[in-house]
Amino acid sequence: MSTAIIALTEDGCRIARRIAEDLENADLYMPSRYAVVYSGSHSIESELKALTAELFRGYDALIFITAVGIAVRCISPYLKDKYNDPAVVVIDDMGKFAISLLSGHIGGANNLTKQVANIIGACPVITTSTDNRGLWAVDLFADEHGLKIENKSDVKTVSAALINGGRVAWYTDDLSIEVPFGLYNVPGISDIDKNYSAAVLCTIVAARQLPVPAVWLRPAVVSAGIGCQRGEKSCNIEKAIYEACGMAGISFNAVARICSIDIKENESGLKECASNIGASLHFYSAEEIKMVEHLFSSSAFVSSKVGVGNVAQSCAYLDSMLGELLLPKTIISGITVSLYRRGTL
Repeated sequence: MSTAIIALTEDGCRIARRIAEDLENADLYMPSRYAVVYSGSHSIESELKALTAELFRGYDALIFITAVGIAVRCISPYLKDKYNDPAVVVIDDMGKFAISLLSGHIGGANNLTKQVANIIGACPVITTSTDNRGLWAVDLFADEHGLKIENKSDVKTVSAALINGGRVAWYTDDLSIEVPFGLYNVPGISDIDKNYSAAVLCTIVAARQLPVPAVWLRPAVVSAGIGCQRGEKSCNIEKAIYEACGMAGISFNAVARICSIDIKENESGLKECASNIGASLHFYSAEEIKMVEHLFSSSAFVSSKVGVGNVAQSCAYLDSMLGELLLPKTIISGITVSLYRRGTL
């Protein structure tokens, strides 16, 4: 985590230095009259609010050793949401209190608050309701397990249900993930009824209407094999994958990897598509594909062009580590797509 520490007073600068000595990848920002004393620190040459705009974009966390009001006024123009904003911690310049101000869970401000409080002997102040009650937090759980939250607006509904003592159902088709503390495990999606206040589902299965508010968590476990012509546009590839997921009855957000034959590794459309949907890109040689292509139907035309008769499904199969077939090779608007759920081989 990269951290910017901003201090304005002499006492605050001393505290900032102590914190920076214990934190990895931390930079100090202070008025020039103090910056000359603390080597390696950056002088604050511009208005603090303008500097904050730069730091807000460039760091994972900001620590203000100032009054809370100063920090709030500095960051308020740049706030987006808790999934994108950096962690913000505020410490008074006597070092008595460390306050988690922004992005406590996903951004890591709550943990950072505890860490800096321990460094300087301050009292950590954390106001997150789930933390203070020792309750499970869906956003933090998703972050820790590499899960995408499909409908972020309903996270607060689940949290409110837990805080108010409601019964929250839990369903997953991934047995490697344990049932979170305080949630009620159900064997199937159809078992979620109005006896529950809310639900959390960790699955690749496409979302459906449920009788209670629900958050859908998407594990990054789907490999999409792609066969396409040279110069294919990224938007067309993305649309084809999206439609393929619909055919397979799974969520587009579960696609974590895109794969194809290695002669396609310089295709800008594949690169842009992977970047746009947050997937990694992987390529396989003709020799690797030939080891498995006999398992699938083959095209003489494709073989004449790239040396193998089946690109999409062979690559998806290899990339999934011989996982579960979700969609055999399917041509969608001239693009061939195959989907596999990754195994554990």
